[in-house]
Amino acid sequence: MKIKRKLFGISLLTGLLLLTSVNISHAAPPTWVGVSTGDSFEWAITVHMATLLNLMEDLNLTYGMPPEYTDLFVGVSSMNYRIDILSVSDEMDYIGIKYVNVSCSVSLVLPGTTTIPNIGQFSNIIVKFQDNYTGAVGDLISGGGLMYAMGGLFLPTNMNWTKLVDEFNTIKSFFPEIPTDLNVTALENGINANYPGGAFEFNYSYYYFAGTLSEVDVTVTYTENGVLSSVIVLYGGATLLTVGFAQPEEIFGYELSILIIITTGAVIGLVFYIKKKKRKI
Repeated sequence: MKIKRKLFGISLLTGLLLLTSVNISHAAPPTWVGVSTGDSFEWAITVHMATLLNLMEDLNLTYGMPPEYTDLFVGVSSMNYRIDILSVSDEMDYIGIKYVNVSCSVSLVLPGTTTIPNIGQFSNIIVKFQDNYTGAVGDLISGGGLMYAMGGLFLPTNMNWTKLVDEFNTIKSFFPEIPTDLNVTALENGINANYPGGAFEFNYSYYYFAGTLSEVDVTVTYTENGVLSSVIVLYGGATLLTVGFAQPEEIFGYELSILIIITTGAVIGLVFYIKKKKRKI
């Protein structure tokens, strides 16, 4: 069962990254791009399985699911992904929209010291911030054919979060798929989106699910270089997903459990030792 849980968690986390490949030239990035060729970043992604199961149940996605599968939704499932920047293109222009193409490779870092290098390559387009930024991105997707390369790992260093949120709040009424009570606010280094919950329906192409959601709260932040810093997703007030920079000394899963047990035992032993010494005195 433990092996099945680990495989299930790895499959789930791997699916969080949509990978596409593209080759672009090595070049010095423009001033509004904060990443360079040779940069490397590692993010730790953690999914809280019980909260994920609650979400799936609320969306009626577990109907008919055998117990041996729902039993896998326990504890947390963690995985690290390392992104190596292979190249950053020269500044490109499409109808006045400035952008660069960042070519990356991704490696999977398993608990412990095992790394599976270069499991895929993908492209992350960085669009220079300008007025009507959402429209510019839309033009690149529709006319420039760059939807495959739109990503959220790297953004321009000149991002204006207040203007971006104002644009979103202006245009969201034109998209019936966006809940009217979805509140998006600007942070100093990112955004927060909050949906208070209620009846929910998603119907797009071949995908359809509906149900009654609890409160959903998402906070996304970036560094001053435009690199994704953290993602925190809460569902019903409980943590669903976290993404953040991995620490070199980070301890995973079973190692953390062992550390907690050892530390707790050491503290208890120390307390009894002190009490015993006091009695002798």
